[in-house]
Amino acid sequence: IIDPHHHLWDARTQPKGWPMPRWFIHMLYLNKLSYIVDMTITEDTPWRKAELNSFGHRQLMFSMPYMGRELDADIRNAHSGGKPGHKVVQTVYLECGWHDTEAEEGLWSVGEAAMAHDVNRQYPNLCNGIVANANLSSPQVEKVLAAYSTMPGVKGIRHSLAHSDNPMILDSGSGPHKAAADDFRKGFALLDKYGLTYDTWMFHEQLADVTDLVKAFPNQVVIIDHVAMPLGRSTYKRSEVFPAWEKGIKALAQASSGNVYVKLSGLAMCNCGFDFDLKEKPPSSKELAEAWGPYFKVVLDAFGVDKCMFASNFPVDKVTCDYTVLWNAFKHFTSNMSAADKRKLYYENAKRVYKL
Repeated sequence: IIDPHHHLWDARTQPKGWPMPRWFIHMLYLNKLSYIVDMTITEDTPWRKAELNSFGHRQLMFSMPYMGRELDADIRNAHSGGKPGHKVVQTVYLECGWHDTEAEEGLWSVGEAAMAHDVNRQYPNLCNGIVANANLSSPQVEKVLAAYSTMPGVKGIRHSLAHSDNPMILDSGSGPHKAAADDFRKGFALLDKYGLTYDTWMFHEQLADVTDLVKAFPNQVVIIDHVAMPLGRSTYKRSEVFPAWEKGIKALAQASSGNVYVKLSGLAMCNCGFDFDLKEKPPSSKELAEAWGPYFKVVLDAFGVDKCMFASNFPVDKVTCDYTVLWNAFKHFTSNMSAADKRKLYYENAKRVYKL
């Protein structure tokens, strides 16, 4: 298996730009007690409400360290009492916020890629590819892309487009219709020059904009994270969103010149509305496969097995299940597929698109 989508963080040492003071972050790491969050950041604040609704009450996802050691332990299923994990031989690191104000202006996010490369040197099966952050709307974006082109392991960039008018949905802060903006497209056009792929975290409401973007840049490799994340919480109802999302996925596939890939991932996130994070007991892999199967089927029918790849989105998706159960769920879903198709979805497509 190649896991083409995971994150790492340690806010004690990394400039994450989070809306909380550094002393508070250190207190969280020192105590590892969830009630400290509820005491210090009450659920009455808009940011806290959106954060809990979007990423869950069950875990302090961002306040605990998750670096190479923790990911390696999850892959090995180290806390299971001897049960084996999955054979994950390579991974791709995805940016997740980095704002180093001490770096040269315009290069505030570049240090994140260096951090991921350092993890790879310590854990050779991790962070074999890096998808770094770049603000494609910035007038200094070419300086950032040029810097990435000299850094080992960097395969692409991510400029997320996720936007919702619902204040209970934590989004990327990109604003509406960013993919249609002239400054964004000017930066987007530079990716081909530097041989970089483009990843985006988006919601189903951005499918039309991304479809238009794909039509305008038929030679640029575009990777849709988390099946374009059909929302299902707060004012979003899964039964209503599914047909609109399905229509958008089919339109995107029809617009693709073969340059669009989709990650079969992210449905464990709270915003998708399956509510496994709210249940007393975590779901089984079979339950997850049955819940997510209709979404995976839509994407596979639209794009085909050559353009899709399974991914963990850990530790974000840990709010629903552990790493081993997640990949077991994918294997339940693919149990009737041919060995060749499974090899594409679990390994070959990720290796090809990220040039690992």
